[in-house]
Amino acid sequence: LLLTSNTPYAPVTITIGGSNTVNSPTAAVAFSYLGGLVFQESGGSGKVVIDAAQEFTSMWTGASADIPGATSPSNGASNTNAIVADASCNGDPSNCAAQQCRNIGADWYLPARDELVAVHSALCSNSALPCTFGGFTSGTRWNSTQAFPTAAQVLSFPSGLGLGVPKNNSARARCVRAFTP
Repeated sequence: LLLTSNTPYAPVTITIGGSNTVNSPTAAVAFSYLGGLVFQESGGSGKVVIDAAQEFTSMWTGASADIPGATSPSNGASNTNAIVADASCNGDPSNCAAQQCRNIGADWYLPARDELVAVHSALCSNSALPCTFGGFTSGTRWNSTQAFPTAAQVLSFPSGLGLGVPKNNSARARCVRAFTP
């Protein structure tokens, strides 16, 4: 089965069947676009999550200071801007997950909580445990939503459970970016 397209599409599950089959196998399919896997698409606009080869481990920030403007559950780009501008990040950029996303390119950012949940829903909910589709191995991943002044949120893969952990803990991170037609 060969799928080709010049247009990005959100992940889907394809069921393969025939008149002589008892059990139809299913396969998860996601399109690669702009250096990542498409996890959201509507009318040609959408978002991609960076591929597994560029996943990294980092602290959220090395300091536990409150970062005003980094609390949005849905706007990772705005959260990332606030984090990168804060002294706890720009004073120690190698220990700042948001800055490491920006280092990939100006349009990459650390996803907000709801965006990382959308990644999990699109790329992991259809796969068998553990969630290895798209290279998502077991473990926690940072998002850019601050939980408390001393903690930020992570999402656990494959379970999809979210929790707050100290900002100076190490966790994996996957950056995202938006695209438009």
